[in-house]
Amino acid sequence: MDPGPQSPTFSQQRASPQKGRTAPRSGISWPPVRPDFRPLLFTLGAVALVVAWGTYLINFVFWVPAVLTQVARSKVLNSMKVPNLRKVLFAGEVMPTRHLNHWRQHLDSDVLFANLYGPTEITVDCTYHILEGDYDDNEVLPIGKPCRN
Repeated sequence: MDPGPQSPTFSQQRASPQKGRTAPRSGISWPPVRPDFRPLLFTLGAVALVVAWGTYLINFVFWVPAVLTQVARSKVLNSMKVPNLRKVLFAGEVMPTRHLNHWRQHLDSDVLFANLYGPTEITVDCTYHILEGDYDDNEVLPIGKPCRN
């Protein structure tokens, strides 16, 4: 029996174009700072990230949701555009749908968003769910289906 055309593996789907640039996958760490200064630092950090995306033509990010949430909370995407960003992947913790929706409202409609899941935070991802359609702000995102080897 002919299985028909094979779908690309998730690795093939999420591969960054050869001339593309990927933002670092590591988290953001802050030196000890007064608690009342933290919101300002998070906002400045988010602005710096978005400026760097435009400067270095970043088209692919793979971060923990905490970083994506800080960018959304800063509202920097309301005034700064990142037209080169084509893929946004996240793993390691639950992505708050409200902040995901903020990202989706401010990026092009054809940007790929994917929720990944694995047994050791973001070191090994074994499932993925490509986000299509709309999600309510309080909706839980599915962890998806197994990645092909």
